Amino acid sequence: MTTKKLLLKKRRIKFEYEEINTFNTVEELEKFQETLKNQGLHKKSETEGGWENIITYECKETKRGCKYVLIIKTSHENSVSTVRHRICGHDHSNSKSSGLTKEIKELILAHSHLTATRIQKKLKVS
Repeated sequence: MTTKKLLLKKRRIKFEYEEINTFNTVEELEKFQETLKNQGLHKKSETEGGWENIITYECKETKRGCKYVLIIKTSHENSVSTVRHRICGHDHSNSKSSGLTKEIKELILAHSHLTATRIQKKLKVS
């Protein structure tokens, strides 16, 4: 019985990372961090370690399935920062769009003062 449960357990996905940048000053790193917001990344966590400070950025489309992560490690000794990213691609060309058409959205907004069941009835009628 326990062996079946072990076989059904989902294995953890191991991602590979690649170093893409190295910064020697804090000013260069701050400029780079400002550009990350324009790329659709947001700060997930910041961890203060014994030897280095680790900042993790993830894609805003994570809930829709994008696995892209960017990690910045800054050494406490010489303030050299290395930037690594997850090698999984950062392509949103196959992202899903909403299933509601423009007309349905307009109808829902026009009748937003009604209850949900009344809106459903209006949708069925039209």
